[in-house]
Amino acid sequence: MNVEQLEGVMSVVANWTTNAPKDFVAEVKKNTTEAWPTQHFVTTYGDMWIFKAALEAAGSADRQAVAKALHTMDITAGPANFFPGNGKLKFDDNGHRENASLLIVQWHKGIPIAVYPPKDALASPLWPKQREGVIMNEAIYEVYAIKYARLVRRSPENFIGGDAHDTEMPLNYFVWLITRNDRTIVVDTGFGEAMAKKRGRQIIHPVAEGLQVLGIAPEKIADVIVTHMHYDHAGNLPLFAQARYHLQDKEMDFATGRCMCHGMMSHGYEADDVMHMVRSVFDGRVRFHDGADEIAPGIEVHHIGGHTKGLQAVRVRTRRGWVVLASDASHFYAHMDQDRAFPILYNLGDLLEGYNTLRRLATSTRHVIPGHDPLVMDRYPVARPGLEDWIVRLDADPKI
Repeated sequence: MNVEQLEGVMSVVANWTTNAPKDFVAEVKKNTTEAWPTQHFVTTYGDMWIFKAALEAAGSADRQAVAKALHTMDITAGPANFFPGNGKLKFDDNGHRENASLLIVQWHKGIPIAVYPPKDALASPLWPKQREGVIMNEAIYEVYAIKYARLVRRSPENFIGGDAHDTEMPLNYFVWLITRNDRTIVVDTGFGEAMAKKRGRQIIHPVAEGLQVLGIAPEKIADVIVTHMHYDHAGNLPLFAQARYHLQDKEMDFATGRCMCHGMMSHGYEADDVMHMVRSVFDGRVRFHDGADEIAPGIEVHHIGGHTKGLQAVRVRTRRGWVVLASDASHFYAHMDQDRAFPILYNLGDLLEGYNTLRRLATSTRHVIPGHDPLVMDRYPVARPGLEDWIVRLDADPKI
């Protein structure tokens, strides 16, 4: 688990750093590999202090004298600072510590801190409404990958420098759906049958059909995140007649600027898609982002670049942690895993550095979802029976 997942988690422990001297904690960190003293560390250290105090009170190492000193011990300093309770260290006739109490420890910004009982607490407990201003389960989303088209090709076509294995390595084309009971956001819009014929792609299920089978009417969607404006990610914009589009400043600059004078750069774009987005700007239906931004609690966009100048990835909080929809920041798992690149790009250095950003944003590398890999269909559970090799759940744990 990462720091964000642990934030606010509580545990019941027998002992922790509460009234212990600050120099004790500093010495532990200095002389051990521990990030903080655990309950076993604190208790054992405190036990040594108890025996030290008993030996001093007995004035000798005689077993009977030390036992008597332990049974009659009644102190409020020294070893008493290493045990929770009423501030007094005293044992009953059975050898149990009187007024001993348990502690509740809670994770605060990556550090477990005692928060209860109040007399031993080093911080106040955090409750859900105090964390990021929302109740946490209001910011947990379901995420679906919806396959709509396919292109059969060989692996050398998918890597700069080719691929010596020369195996079949088809591209799947996806749009993604982020949803919970009060909010639904579509990521990318795909392309339609006319564009499939123009570019030699095969439509498997139209984008609208994939959304409708999940109970989503495209014309009612309020927000669409466009990762970049290539034809396969921004080709069905008219389907979302009421939507506001979320786009990086750099992507609009790129798609309407001097780079489009070069065929190698403009090849992935369609003028009609770009013009539709420009008209949407004048209709007040585009929200521009410059770098990292929050679309809604638990949904973020992050500029990556590389593949295009303004490509953005989408970070979503789910029940299994932060899932990152990489889009074309990594076409296949193999690109990020092997530090290799797809041959359509704007800046190779930015693309390779983008892999580090994706890893940093996700809870783990298993939470990064590539933009075109058929393995996504194999690794994640189907949304429901009958939708095999069409729609899968990315907020669920992968099968592999």
